[in-house]
Amino acid sequence: MKKILILEDNLELLKETNAMFKNNGYHTIKCSSIVQAKESMRTQNDINLILTDLNLATDGLTDEQIECSLGTRIAGWIWLVNYVYNDEKNKKIKCIIHSAFIPDLKEYLDECENEEELTIFKETICFEKSIENEDLISYIKEVLK
Repeated sequence: MKKILILEDNLELLKETNAMFKNNGYHTIKCSSIVQAKESMRTQNDINLILTDLNLATDGLTDEQIECSLGTRIAGWIWLVNYVYNDEKNKKIKCIIHSAFIPDLKEYLDECENEEELTIFKETICFEKSIENEDLISYIKEVLK
């Protein structure tokens, strides 16, 4: 069974997304904060996909990382780069960002000189606009083949 980590601080949306994935046969790990996501990444070894928001509370990030998070607008990205993809064993995990703050992330990356970070972004799937649940499930099935 494929395992999906969901990082979303809107609890109603987290609940709905979790139910949708469970109803489609996926095992889910619900995280409503970066702190929870960091712990889940530490304790879970077989995550296949991360679905994350960008605009998250910065608890769990260092002061330097908080400075890079544009307030809170790209905190989810800062978590991905510093706590997920910095570990070789996680490089194969697919990632989907679903957030209205993708333009902020693109603006941040326009000024980024870190080639590894730019490569991570190129391999990340982003949805800025709303997407129907059925379309998201279809897309995830394709990504996880």
